[in-house]
This record gives sequence, C-alpha cells and structure tokens, in this order.
Amino acid sequence: MNVNSLILNSPALREKLQSVNLLRDEVKSTIRGKPAVERKEVMDLILKKWEMKDRRRIVAGIGGFPASGKTTLAKSISHGINEFCQADVAIHLPMDGFHFSNKKLREEGLESIKGDLSTIDVASYVKTVLSYTQNMDFSLFAPDYSRQVHDVLENAIEIKPEIHILITEGIYVGYPTAGWEKLKPLLDILFYLDTTPERCADMIVARNLEAGRSQERIVQQLEKDLRFMKASVQILPQADYIVNNEEFNAC
Repeated sequence: MNVNSLILNSPALREKLQSVNLLRDEVKSTIRGKPAVERKEVMDLILKKWEMKDRRRIVAGIGGFPASGKTTLAKSISHGINEFCQADVAIHLPMDGFHFSNKKLREEGLESIKGDLSTIDVASYVKTVLSYTQNMDFSLFAPDYSRQVHDVLENAIEIKPEIHILITEGIYVGYPTAGWEKLKPLLDILFYLDTTPERCADMIVARNLEAGRSQERIVQQLEKDLRFMKASVQILPQADYIVNNEEFNAC
C-alpha cells in the first residue's frame, strides 16, 4: 500500500490533497521575493544570527507540514552546531512535547482530533521558550514526545544554562493566531520547511505502515494531517526564510 493507491481509491482524499496544493500555491503567490534557502544554509544563518546577538541566547524556529522533516533538520542542525563549537551550546525542543497528554485528551473528548491546534498547550510552550530567553542560572526542564508510546514524556528534556541556541520545530511554529502569535516575538529567526503535500503524505503513510496500522486507520490519519497542513501553510508569510525541501527524503 502507498499513498498513490490510497488517493486513487478515495475521491475524498484526492479532493483534500488538491485543496492543500491550491492553498499552498495561493499563499506562495503572495510572498514572492521571500528569501529562499537550501537546507545546508540553515545552520550558517542560525550561527550568523547568534553572532549578531553577541552570542547571547537565541531561539530558532522551524515550521512546516506534518512529516516534512522538521525534526530531522532540527536535530541535524543542533548536532552540527555543537560539533562546530566543540561544546554543547545548541539543543532541539520539539513542539510535539506540548501536546496535551492522551489522558487529558480522552477526558476532554479531544482524542479524535489529536494534533489539532486546540490539542496543544500553547501557553506552556510559550512560557517554556520565554523562560529560556531570560537569564537563568539553573536547568530548565521541558516535555518531549515519544513516537513509541505516542504520548508526552514530562520533563524529558533538560535545557542547561550553557545552552545558547534553542532550535524548536513543529507544524504550528510561527502560526499567526490562537495564542501562537505570542511565540513569534520570541523567535530570533523563523524558517518554513517547504515540502509538497504529496511528499509528506507518502511519509505519513510510510510511518503508519511501519507502526502496523490498518488501511482504515491510515486513511483517517492522512485525512487529519491534510487538515493540519492547511493550518501549517499559514506560517509561510510569517517566516524569515523558506527552506527548499524538495530533494529531502524524510524517511
């Protein structure tokens, strides 16, 4: 089973995918002239921003579609910066750690829309990033997300005082409303990882197949993620740089 066979057999999925493509094209047409960069340039731009702030703490954000490769890019950059500096000065903070727990989602009847804007604790996310930007002489602890148990892991990430570059990523990083606008001023630089809906849909199907999920469950997940893509594309006008991701294989 692959995304092509799923979409060919589902007029509803075809329509939803086409709708995301049309919206993406429409939004991109309004931001012509926005700086476009390659993946390999992202680390240099972050380091340049850090130097411009006299090596004080900075926060870099990466937004983009579900399964576009944001986590892989953020981890690669933080690792690359640490190697370059020969010290642990950068760390990756995923937005996904701020999902409400599965227990809370069940209690509030939100489990079926997990991943929606309303299922993420944006207030705690903003508070954590704000705490990082302030002078601190103690470790800050933040949640992570496990794809093995598909739930939040509280206090799983330790952000030590010597961390000077926080790289945070997620499908809504840079989103302009619904409380997310409070995050944007805390970002020193924001990238949008621009990937076609088809490529992301392929990755979503591959992930769910690997997890042993049924075709029905995969279709449900794909429908949800296509809806989330429509929200995520609203970040494009907010981004400082658009990252070309066409050649990247998120698998």
